[in-house]
Amino acid sequence: MGEFEFKFKHLGDGNYSVWAVKMKAVLVHRGLWKVVEQGVDTGGSDAACSSEKDEKALSAIHLFVEDHVLHEIVACESARDAWQKLLRLYKARAGARLVSLRQALSSLRMGNETCSQFLSRVTELRNDLSAAGEVVSDVELVVGVLKALPQSYAYFVGGIEARDELPEFSVLCTKLRAYAEKLKDGKSSVGDVLYGRGDRTGERRSVSKLKCYYCGKLGHKEAQCFKKKNKEQGEKKKTPDDGVILVSIDDAVQTLANEWVLDSGSTHHVTNQKAFLHDFCDSRTVPIRYGSGEVLDSCGMGTVRLLVDGSQRITLQEVLYVPQAPANLISIRRVTQKGVKTLFEDDVCQLVHGKVTIATARSSGGLYKLQSSVECAEGAEVLLSVNESAELWHRRLGHAGMSCVGQCVRAGAVKGVGVNLPATNLRSARVCPSCTVGKMTRVSFGESQSRSTEQLELVHSDVCGPLQEESV
Repeated sequence: MGEFEFKFKHLGDGNYSVWAVKMKAVLVHRGLWKVVEQGVDTGGSDAACSSEKDEKALSAIHLFVEDHVLHEIVACESARDAWQKLLRLYKARAGARLVSLRQALSSLRMGNETCSQFLSRVTELRNDLSAAGEVVSDVELVVGVLKALPQSYAYFVGGIEARDELPEFSVLCTKLRAYAEKLKDGKSSVGDVLYGRGDRTGERRSVSKLKCYYCGKLGHKEAQCFKKKNKEQGEKKKTPDDGVILVSIDDAVQTLANEWVLDSGSTHHVTNQKAFLHDFCDSRTVPIRYGSGEVLDSCGMGTVRLLVDGSQRITLQEVLYVPQAPANLISIRRVTQKGVKTLFEDDVCQLVHGKVTIATARSSGGLYKLQSSVECAEGAEVLLSVNESAELWHRRLGHAGMSCVGQCVRAGAVKGVGVNLPATNLRSARVCPSCTVGKMTRVSFGESQSRSTEQLELVHSDVCGPLQEESV
């Protein structure tokens, strides 16, 4: 028989508690544990024997650790030193290991695995927690397993939760394996779990005695009644396709006439400008339900033609005319039905058709707004936005200096600026007449070189008039 015929997993990351127990058992079996626990006896008559045992114990520890762990204890000269160093090393990691195991238990989910494999994984997790010094109760483990089961086990979970007391973990495993087999064969039923089939005879209730309070038939409950479900689905089909106006927009939102807000909550395109609509038809009205619950009728429907990014033309069909709408809305739902994709990244939303970006909206005030010019129904293409310039923003910001205006825009301190303000534009900006007049100073009068010699020889007066009121 070899010196070490034992086989178990070598010490690595995460298995110190189990490894320590098994390694101690090996050392005890070979009579080497005393030298690991007490150290080498250097003063007695058995010093040579003790030293030999220490070398054997140290070799055994070296053989049962992974390579990366071996580097930690290769410099230790005795088995006791190596054992104590491993103890200190892994005790320091015990807290993080315990947190990791706890997180694994709380986020437990049954994936693409059999029921037996799942339960084995749960049992292994429980053993790892026990080895780390954390005791997991049966109640906590049962609750974790029920929460981890997929939707196909809904009847099983409901039946267990309907009981007065939760079963022990071992009992749950037995019932869960049996239910999984029946589920696999397609023979599982609600009564297998809800009414404890096979448990406590006389206390279970047959499913055939259940009565539906909707249709009055036996064998199912109202929540499972197909007649009720079919009626509800038929009522949904008969419901008119009411428009749903954006919930997040209210009357306090300020938008320009040429701005279009991308809205994922609206079922229709909406505009509050009748002049935008081509092929206008005031007979086609659609009820509009606002987020506040108020329902209004649109005043008509038509087609809107937009020009975005200077050259890209977009046609919006079946646009509702709602004069009370707080903003022009582009329905994301309608756009995606036409094969257009919406890509959101940072503060930009791109509308992409195929491989071509047809429009770009930018975030402003929590809304994605699309700047565009609109071809009005009369045939003239009118740009409704103000022709923004450096001079305009100079006046809007209280006649601030041009360099200050550029710094505010580049630093993002001013939102909604629809024009780039590079340094070259600022230097070439026209002189502001108001600033020129306002900054003018009057030159003081110099000392007079003449003196009057008689009365009224020199008269000072202000030129004014004509006066609206006669002088008194």
